[in-house]
Amino acid sequence: MDKVERAVDDIRRKWAADGRLTVFEVSLLPKGVAGVTSSREARDALRRLAADAGMVDQVELIPDEEVAPAAIVTAALAPLLAERACRARRASEVLHGESLDLLERREDWLRVRAPTATSRG
Repeated sequence: MDKVERAVDDIRRKWAADGRLTVFEVSLLPKGVAGVTSSREARDALRRLAADAGMVDQVELIPDEEVAPAAIVTAALAPLLAERACRARRASEVLHGESLDLLERREDWLRVRAPTATSRG
């Protein structure tokens, strides 16, 4: 299992090194690999890893087709939280009218990608 853990970490470093730009929430299960990523290359590498190790692959690529491609901020100032919890630390914030890439919808929570400082103008 240590070999698989190292391989998952290698995939994370190669395809999702910057957590501000790429989602990579993957964990090892007793008989498989599960989680989500926004990197198609990481998802494909994880699938190959699971197949080679005889494990089950349950890694989803986000955004999926059911989620709208963009969201517009309607509050004057909207906090972007690091986790799906009201008490989570604030990772960033966005202003009214900004457009966000919508990556995933789970219950009342949205996973979004905010524009980078250079793309804001």
